[in-house]
Amino acid sequence: MYWGKNMDVFRYSEVSGTLLPNPKGEFTVIVEGDVCLVQPAKQDVEFGVIGNEGTYLEKLKSFERLTGVRLEVFCAMAVPEPKERLRRLSRLFGRTFEDYVLRLLSSNFRVERGRDVRPSFSKFTGKRDHVRPDFVVEGIAVEAKVGEYQSAQLEQYSKIFPKGVLTTPFSSPCSIPKGWLCVSNLAYNGAKLIESIKLLKEGRRGERGDRYTPLGGIS
Repeated sequence: MYWGKNMDVFRYSEVSGTLLPNPKGEFTVIVEGDVCLVQPAKQDVEFGVIGNEGTYLEKLKSFERLTGVRLEVFCAMAVPEPKERLRRLSRLFGRTFEDYVLRLLSSNFRVERGRDVRPSFSKFTGKRDHVRPDFVVEGIAVEAKVGEYQSAQLEQYSKIFPKGVLTTPFSSPCSIPKGWLCVSNLAYNGAKLIESIKLLKEGRRGERGDRYTPLGGIS
């Protein structure tokens, strides 16, 4: 494999079956983007937790257990800085959750993913302009978030899509535009996302106080 100029090289030692950072360690770990390599090759080894990334890993394991979706965290854990590990794990979770949502949606609706819905005005205003919802489902915007999100982003989308859904894998705060729905805890019940989109398409409210689909924001 060819390694480019952006690769990083770290040293690790094996301690009780896990790799821990050590400047004089016997293992060399090469990382470039989302790809990594351990030399000499080692089977059935994991990178040991060195900071607060352990809590995030438990969340990912819960998602795997509930949905059956596998997250390959090995290369995300290959860097020896806890903050960078968390950033990489969050990015991995975000991509995986989007793929999971896409599978749910595409089995029931016509879905567009990552399409610009209008030209961006960023170069004229100097401000970030949100023009690409995660999904457009038959005229309804769907945003899949695993962490913090900007309410301003959803507000911009709502000017084009009066109906939309914000969905998260687990419980989370819900701040959405009028006319939109929140579908939290999706990992527990994927059918709730399909139900909520059908409610929007049919112009019905649905039930309030539902564990999986808090319907805040509905007019």
